[in-house]
Amino acid sequence: MSLDKLAGRSNLYPDVKEFNLIEKIEPLLRAGFFFRKEDGKISARLSHIWDIPWISVKRDQYRECMLWHQILFRHMDVVPSFCLNCWKVVARPNTLHEMFQLHDLMVDWDRSSKIGIEVRAYVQSLYGAYFYNNSLEEGKDCLDFVKDGTLKHIGKELSDTVHLKRYCTEFELKYGDSDKFVQRPEDRTWEKLVHESFAFEDFPLSADPPPLIKQHIVQKLIEYAAKMKDPTVAQYNNGKQPMPEIVKYGRSSVDPSKIREGNADPNNRPGN
Repeated sequence: MSLDKLAGRSNLYPDVKEFNLIEKIEPLLRAGFFFRKEDGKISARLSHIWDIPWISVKRDQYRECMLWHQILFRHMDVVPSFCLNCWKVVARPNTLHEMFQLHDLMVDWDRSSKIGIEVRAYVQSLYGAYFYNNSLEEGKDCLDFVKDGTLKHIGKELSDTVHLKRYCTEFELKYGDSDKFVQRPEDRTWEKLVHESFAFEDFPLSADPPPLIKQHIVQKLIEYAAKMKDPTVAQYNNGKQPMPEIVKYGRSSVDPSKIREGNADPNNRPGN
């Protein structure tokens, strides 16, 4: 849209307001996104994300989920076109041990995937593994592969949890059943505008995260499992739970007769 001349344009306000990208992404600009000097495109200095509950087993360099989910969907309520062909095979490990068993299989399978803990309140599961596919047919093939592989190497209970779903759960929560979703005309306009306006520099879409990040995530996975009273945690901490036991007392204060010599009398408090 040309804004060289402004006077006398009766539709000027609705024209400039309808697809005002800056108005939509103002929180991003205030958080550090910036306009590049050389071409005016919106960018950010991005790196590996370390504070996440997922181990990325293999990344798909063609998936721009930062752009699609965190910008188009979060700020414009748009389900991107690429996501309409995103089919995920999901597995639900029942224990930490099963999750680590599945992780090792996923490394061998070398498919675009991730595995970790579920911290979203609307996902009723402790653990999850996701395999990413770019068509329904790919998804069906992956579904059979993962079901057969988990049945053979881990067990029927895990294999029975494996299922196929379309795109991100958040999309379905907002717009209803994924098989009934239809893009709106304005969605494609926003999508085109975002793709033309954003450019990320040095973003490691397909690079493996540094070992330090995986080490940190694995520790958090084990501690989460301990918090959830997963009985298999001890298998990964020399037969013990990783959280120390504390001294527990009854409903009343400590019995003064049992306080060790030199300890303060709990009844000798200011005001007593």
